[in-house]
Amino acid sequence: MPPLVLIVEDETILGDSISTYLERHAYATTVARSGEDGVRLAGEASPDVAVVDIRLPGMDGLEVLRKVREVSPGTEVVMMTAHASVASAVEAMRRGAFDYLTKPLDLEELRVVVDKALTNLRMRRELSYLRARD
Repeated sequence: MPPLVLIVEDETILGDSISTYLERHAYATTVARSGEDGVRLAGEASPDVAVVDIRLPGMDGLEVLRKVREVSPGTEVVMMTAHASVASAVEAMRRGAFDYLTKPLDLEELRVVVDKALTNLRMRRELSYLRARD
């Protein structure tokens, strides 16, 4: 089963472009157009990675990050924004984001970051498994 990537992006064209690109590179994807939908889908599907825009209508991306960590603790979260600032990047990382990307998005860079997030997730799962065996 391919890794599942949740994309939380209110800009339809960008969300669909990310989804199409990742699906061409052997990922399964699901797209949410709002933070609330993203949190709901994360709770239902437990994606391996969530790619979340910081600026969303209603619930903002940092709140989505917090709630996704609650409903799907195994999900790695990658934040993205067109309004990059050191403060927002630091806050996202402090709250547990795996990485932080700026728009305009380089889709190849996004794929590399998603690959790294999956590698990190696999290592965490293996470590948990090995600790549980002791």
